[in-house]
Amino acid sequence: MLETGLIHRTVEMIGPDDLAALRDVAERMRQRAEQGEAFAEEDQQFHQLLFRCQNNKMLSALIDIFWSAFYKASGFANLTNPTPLDTRRDHHEIVEAVAAKDVEATRRRLAEHYSGIQRVIAANRGEEP
Repeated sequence: MLETGLIHRTVEMIGPDDLAALRDVAERMRQRAEQGEAFAEEDQQFHQLLFRCQNNKMLSALIDIFWSAFYKASGFANLTNPTPLDTRRDHHEIVEAVAAKDVEATRRRLAEHYSGIQRVIAANRGEEP
């Protein structure tokens, strides 16, 4: 995955403003999840913010293209997530791993997050995860 391959640069470069923005988005996710609301826009924003510090316009464009294609192909924005607070927790743990400057923990958290997305898609298609 593109993000896990490039996250080490974010861990090296990220500053307090971007960490604060990521934590803010994760908090909005928590609030929406607790109200039973979807947070697809916040999810995409989170992943953009995660790499903003790299100032790489091509990477930002690729992330946007990925999310757009992913939403269209999977219908992700309309999927029922049986564990939205778990998804929000994934994002919170990614931020905290980045803040701790722990590249391996961040990669692991990102991989776990994408495994969770695959489980949600499979559950909505009536497949075994």
